[in-house]
Amino acid sequence: MASTMVRKSGRDVAALDINYYQPDPEHPKRSNHFDVLTNSGFMLVLATILNAKPGCFTALAGIVCSSWTVINMATSGRTTCTPLGREDREYVASANLMAARSHGYNCGSYLGLVVIFGDRKNAQS
Repeated sequence: MASTMVRKSGRDVAALDINYYQPDPEHPKRSNHFDVLTNSGFMLVLATILNAKPGCFTALAGIVCSSWTVINMATSGRTTCTPLGREDREYVASANLMAARSHGYNCGSYLGLVVIFGDRKNAQS
């Protein structure tokens, strides 16, 4: 949705969403290269950002926020004193990794979405 609105405004968009991945039946063990938690997904995000024109792009990253909600505090173990929570739980450890990897760009609260867009009017060759 975010990438559609940005594209309609006349800007270039590179949308990388975990749900865009289509498994290759010939290579069933390949990782999802749109998943920022995998090495290939993280490298794809970095490569996309590095290919953007400096000063002419914005990155919007959405992280899975369910382990940070108040209703989940009892199972995630997140409190003011223990912000990393129960890292022995896979979903908490994954959320921590996603937050750490998205620290360099703007964080939202959508499922693994990275949208990178540039302003054509201000882009320099």
